[in-house]
Amino acid sequence: IPKTSPAVWVLGSEFYFRPEDGGFLISACDEFQVNPSEGEIVDPSVMENIRIKMAQWIPDALPLRTVRFWAGMRTFSPDGKMVLGSDERVNGLHWAAALGGHGMTCAPAIGRLVAAGLFKKVLA
Repeated sequence: IPKTSPAVWVLGSEFYFRPEDGGFLISACDEFQVNPSEGEIVDPSVMENIRIKMAQWIPDALPLRTVRFWAGMRTFSPDGKMVLGSDERVNGLHWAAALGGHGMTCAPAIGRLVAAGLFKKVLA
């Protein structure tokens, strides 16, 4: 898969894929609540969910083999929104947290925006 291929996020179907190391990085965009002290939980049923979504959105990729399969721990705030901006409790502390899995793609830009003071969320 050419590394210049686009990243694709299928909204509504919650399916994501993009070029990675000559193949695809594919995500079923699934969410499971876990206890952080237990670490990542790799649920094999997710692979079947990915295959079903692949059959719909990228059927030509079905014969490709899986090289790696892992789970990442994404952080969310109670209201599901990103926590961005200054913390009134600690002078000079600014938050860019609870990115819910979007950190790898948008953290550099969010960091610049928070550093520039464009988010004024105050944590009580």
